[in-house]
Amino acid sequence: MLTDQIFRWASTRPDKTAIIQDGDRITYAEFWRRIQSTKDFLRSKDVPRRGVCVVISTLISESWIICLALRDLGVTTVVVNDANAVKEFNFSDLSCIIVAHQDSVYQTSTNSLNIGAQLILMPHEAIKGVQTAELCRDCEYNEPIGGHIIYTSGTTGAYKKILLSSALEDARNKERARSRSFGEATVLNGLRFPVWAGMGFKNPSAIWHVGASIVFDQRPNSIANLLDHGVSCAYLTPIMMRELAYLLKHTNSWRSSASFRVTAVAGFLSPRIARDIFRSLTRKIEILYSATELTVSPMKSVFRNDDDAFWLRIEHGRRVEVVSESGHVCAPGEQGFLRIQTTGLDSRRYFEDDEATKDHFRDGFFYPGDIAVTRPDGRVRILGRISDVINMQGVKIPVAPLEQDLQNFLDAQDVCVFSHLNNIGQEELLIAVEGSSPLDERKMESIRQQFASFDSIKFHILECFPRTLSETRKVRRFTLRNMLVDQRV
Repeated sequence: MLTDQIFRWASTRPDKTAIIQDGDRITYAEFWRRIQSTKDFLRSKDVPRRGVCVVISTLISESWIICLALRDLGVTTVVVNDANAVKEFNFSDLSCIIVAHQDSVYQTSTNSLNIGAQLILMPHEAIKGVQTAELCRDCEYNEPIGGHIIYTSGTTGAYKKILLSSALEDARNKERARSRSFGEATVLNGLRFPVWAGMGFKNPSAIWHVGASIVFDQRPNSIANLLDHGVSCAYLTPIMMRELAYLLKHTNSWRSSASFRVTAVAGFLSPRIARDIFRSLTRKIEILYSATELTVSPMKSVFRNDDDAFWLRIEHGRRVEVVSESGHVCAPGEQGFLRIQTTGLDSRRYFEDDEATKDHFRDGFFYPGDIAVTRPDGRVRILGRISDVINMQGVKIPVAPLEQDLQNFLDAQDVCVFSHLNNIGQEELLIAVEGSSPLDERKMESIRQQFASFDSIKFHILECFPRTLSETRKVRRFTLRNMLVDQRV
């Protein structure tokens, strides 16, 4: 179990860095002491050892410490952003809510939910505990370890929850560490990825499994601090990659690093941004296809040219297919639905959601809801979500390639495209552009000619798209579309 590994490193390498939270270093010995101190406090509060316990904490490191302490007591945990999410998730067996002391602002709103769960306010001093306490495994070592619930980012308006039991924890962490080449010398910058997210849970777990170090940086200038503390690798979303490219261009404090590896996750990476980072910082750039439901990524590409930003290679030993509605494998160049064969370490159902389980897990495959296409060399391109299509003269076209082309053509931060019937029955194309500068009229005219089959084309410039609260900051397409259709922008 993960707590076993942390105790192992605390005993054999007590002064090794486990966590750096906003510049403050926590050794493995201190990490373990804080877990034990938190357990002692929770025991004194008779924390229920059944059902699901919700943790609300601003600091990522404290969220981890509280969750690990609870799980070591046999409790299943989940971390949420705020008290409102507790009611939204509607857990059938919610037994306890723990609010970290620095987040006491949430206590009143949590009390007002009237959901019948025990509420515990966790003082910061109870987590830090006694610095000189002896390192030991307590008498509850043989009790069953609790699980942890992670959930998807909710871009479609509905969160899907996944319960990760402790039974396969060591095997999952070992496989993640192997697939990502994590070793004891690794220093991963985990930035602001929360404990409830797939990336925020899987990477730290694998890092601590092998006795390596992780940085959590929740400060506003976290990208500017990206390489501090001897960081050897980092996972960045498209927005983070864009910020990194901007800083590389406009500041002089960066030096190229032959050893630093940056991995793009959670969305489309612009080739232009990838080229800027490739030239100015590192040639170790990966594009990863990941899913909360999978233990490790089934596809990736190593960036060498623009082609690599679009086309992914299937990892050795994985079975990834593009299939038609009838389930037949599509020929190269034929668009279809992506499906990925699950392994014994992958999730195969959603927590308390039988309907979503039937939709996404079938016949040994996971259907993530993406439209994709293959080419003769076996590489795969993701064309977008099944729901993200536009209707062009009766033909449904995936929007992702169109949006990528428009983003590059307009040199925009982001672009989203929607089609609908307007109030006078015309086929209308809505093009939302994220940015603050007016669009070039000649470029807009070129786009109008490209999409001349539509009766009407409207451009909307928004300074910021509505996005999820998670660190992936994915566009809330449903909300954005409604804003455009209702002409609220």
